[in-house]
Amino acid sequence: MPIRTLDNADKAPAQEAQTSAYVNIEKEEKKALEKGTKFIMDLGDGITVVKILTPKALVKESEYMYHSMGEGGYDKDLRNGSVQIYSLRDKDGLPHVTIEVRAGEIIRCEGKDGEDIAFSEYLPYVQKFVKEQKLDPKHYVAAIGLCKDTSGNIHDLCNIPAGTEFENLDISNLIITKFPPSWATCLVKKDFNCSFTHIDSFENCPEVRGRIITNNCYRLTSLKGIKEGVKEVICHDCTSLPSLVGLPGKVLEKVDCNHCQSIPDLEGCDSEALKEVDCSYCGSLLSLEGLHSNALECVDCECSIKIYLIPDHISYDAIQGMSYENIMLYKSLWRMEDRSRKRKQRREQKKAIRQEKIKKIKSKLKDFFTDKLQKTNTR
Repeated sequence: MPIRTLDNADKAPAQEAQTSAYVNIEKEEKKALEKGTKFIMDLGDGITVVKILTPKALVKESEYMYHSMGEGGYDKDLRNGSVQIYSLRDKDGLPHVTIEVRAGEIIRCEGKDGEDIAFSEYLPYVQKFVKEQKLDPKHYVAAIGLCKDTSGNIHDLCNIPAGTEFENLDISNLIITKFPPSWATCLVKKDFNCSFTHIDSFENCPEVRGRIITNNCYRLTSLKGIKEGVKEVICHDCTSLPSLVGLPGKVLEKVDCNHCQSIPDLEGCDSEALKEVDCSYCGSLLSLEGLHSNALECVDCECSIKIYLIPDHISYDAIQGMSYENIMLYKSLWRMEDRSRKRKQRREQKKAIRQEKIKKIKSKLKDFFTDKLQKTNTR
């Protein structure tokens, strides 16, 4: 039996019907996305921002964007107005970025399927929206590339004016190797977080009055550049950091350098106000020398098993993570090594003196026989 095939004339009505069905589905989808939203602003190029007003609208946004915001956790906050959720949409009305705002701060900002906004083609439009609305990108400074000062002004990270003041500044995960020169005269009143960045020093670092947090900065090789005024320095897992030299010496109260595997001693921790030092899990730490503060209350040495030199002015009660017996054992081992080292030095000194005497005797003998030979030749 011959197989019946459709010619072009037979295919056309089927294709038109299929196209019409797709168009109708798209129209219905757009209408569903528009319900429960409010137009906020036009960002140009057909890009607009709408505000999500109802839980149903948030469900549609969540379904299209593949995130969990429409699963009911935001419904109560959305109704009472404690959260504002914005959607950045294209000329066809389809969403591409969802922004969660609470008390003027951006809590969540991501693209479709959790895409990092820093790599999105819609980042310039997000920046424009943030600037226009004067939102604080507090938790997304690195991703959005903007920051908000104490006066409420929004700045590009690469163009922060000299002398700008911030309450907090979080640039963690920012791809940066050096701080821009204009940052050197800026002020951060509380916390400055530069964790997971690629900096190698604190050159041009702003003045910080609270904490400097620089965890997992694997390229950091120097703390020089940190200005006076900071009260706490946290540098977990900075595995390339060779020493703590460069720390300020007046009001610094706490140093946390656990898991810093290249630090041999605590030289540089000489702040007069230093109260607490955390040097746990520092595999290369051999000595607690460098601690001179009279205000010292706690030194955490947990799992820093190579420590053998503990200065006498450090109270045993202040040391945590090491028992009194271990401390005394390490002290006795250090004394034995110190005596051995001194004996070796004395032996080397005696050997050097002996060699010098032999050298002088040889020189005198050489001169004596040279003179005698000359006299013999003259006769």
